Amino acid sequence: QMPLSIDFDIQEGYPNIVSWFAAMDGTPGYANRVAGDAYSWTATQAMFLRIFNRNNMTPDIEAAIVNAEEAATKMTKDFSNNDVAAADTVTPAALQAAQKIISNHEAIVKDCTYNDDDPPKSQQYVPRGSNPEAADALLRYVVADLLQLQPDVNVTELLDASAAAAARTIASRLCVPRDMGAPAAKILRGLLSRTADALEQ
Repeated sequence: QMPLSIDFDIQEGYPNIVSWFAAMDGTPGYANRVAGDAYSWTATQAMFLRIFNRNNMTPDIEAAIVNAEEAATKMTKDFSNNDVAAADTVTPAALQAAQKIISNHEAIVKDCTYNDDDPPKSQQYVPRGSNPEAADALLRYVVADLLQLQPDVNVTELLDASAAAAARTIASRLCVPRDMGAPAAKILRGLLSRTADALEQ
C-alpha cells in the first residue's frame, strides 16, 4: 500500500527485500493462502484510510482515498483476462473458491445486492445488483462451473443485467487473503467477470 499512500516502493533499490519476497512467493503455503494480492491491497487502502483518519480527515487524505478507489476500479477492468488453463479435474484453487461460495452463500447474496433498509457499509462506490434471486442463480451457476458440474440454471435465460452487476460486485468485494487465497480469487474473479461480460452483450 505504500506506493499509493506515500509514493514509496519498498522493493525499489533493496535487492535483499526483493529476494525475500521472491522466496515467500515460492512457498506454496504462503502463496496459495496467506499472501494478499495487488487488487485487495489497493481496494482496502481507501477503507483503512477512512477508519484510521475518521476524526482527522484532511484534503490530502481525501485525495488519497479517491486515488485508491480509482486505482482499484481500474484494476477490475482486467479481471476478465484472469484466464486459467482448463484442467481435467477440479483444481484445489477452484475447490477453495467453490467452498467459500457454498459456505457463505446467503451473506454473499446480501452483500452483492442493494437494500435501502441496509445499505453497504464499505466500498459504497462499488455498484450492487438489485435482484437477490438473480444473484442466487448466478452463484449456483458459478459453483457448478468451478466444480465442473452441469449448472441447474441457463446463464442466458435465467440471469439478467442485475446478475451481471452482482457478479462484478462479488469480484470487486472479494478480498485476499481474508476470503480465499490468491489463486482461488484469480479463478473466481475471472469467471465472474467473463460471466458478466456475456450477460451484458
